[in-house]
Amino acid sequence: EDGVSRLNSQQERIIAAADLSVLSIFLAEILLKIFAYGSVYLANPLHLVDAVFVALSMAMSLLELVMADGFLSRFTRLRAVLRLVRILIMFRKVRQTSNTLKAKVTGLGYNLTSPAEEVIHMLMSLQEYPRLSSVQCLDIKWAISAIDSGRLYEPMTDGDGLQDAP
Repeated sequence: EDGVSRLNSQQERIIAAADLSVLSIFLAEILLKIFAYGSVYLANPLHLVDAVFVALSMAMSLLELVMADGFLSRFTRLRAVLRLVRILIMFRKVRQTSNTLKAKVTGLGYNLTSPAEEVIHMLMSLQEYPRLSSVQCLDIKWAISAIDSGRLYEPMTDGDGLQDAP
């Protein structure tokens, strides 16, 4: 034995049913997207690879159920690799979707910055005002630094913080 405990037949059937259920959902998702977007959906290499991997995994699962002699059991590791690659593809899709959404929202005139980033931007433009004294410029630099580093709500000692006015 290789130290791995073996599953009984009932546990194997439960795992196989769960595997087929999840793969069926993935396959249905891909088929619905192909129906909705047409062949354009598969023009994206990530979508094409994802569809091929799901189809291969589904075929291997179905063949394992039909061929009970264990011939295809050695392909279990290949299915695991296919699943791992599919997870990586999904992460990449999420990142692409996030970037696309951010670009669309920004293109519509919406700003996706936090209030702290807005305050820093305002302070940086205020810092360029020519009538500010050098002490006021130092105070603005300190405020920008405190907001940017997340130290805004930390307690200060007497020597910390804003510069005293002359």
